[in-house]
Amino acid sequence: NSSFRALGADPDDDRLPIRTENMGMYLFQRDEPDGFDELGIAWTDTQSLLERMKYSQALAGNMGYAYGEWDIAATLEGYSLETGEDILNHFEEFLFQGDLPAERRAVLEEFMNTDNEGNASPLDSLSGSARLNRIEELLGLILSAPEFQLQ
Repeated sequence: NSSFRALGADPDDDRLPIRTENMGMYLFQRDEPDGFDELGIAWTDTQSLLERMKYSQALAGNMGYAYGEWDIAATLEGYSLETGEDILNHFEEFLFQGDLPAERRAVLEEFMNTDNEGNASPLDSLSGSARLNRIEELLGLILSAPEFQLQ
């Protein structure tokens, strides 16, 4: 649900609870009135973390697995995000209140500025579908970051 809010995405239908259950959180199945444990120890394991990463990447890439979609162009325009740096800064502030560790930021910057073979290929030098694909992949990586999973 946080991923949907982060991207301004809309669920396709009522199947979103299926994905939530795959992540270890069953809707309306808590006996206590305080909801799921904030620490996640009670509901997080290797499988649910893998499911969260897979789901985040699918949502960022507008893949059917996420049961939702978002308009990347509208999001970029709505927040006036023109450069890779703008995008990274916006989501760092929006999702992490500016507290993204320097090590994680460095990983994201490296991804943003290299191709799949590790060659220099800055996001800002790309255009068209190659640019949009890299942005979707970058956002999938941001939403898959361990720091986002702690929220």
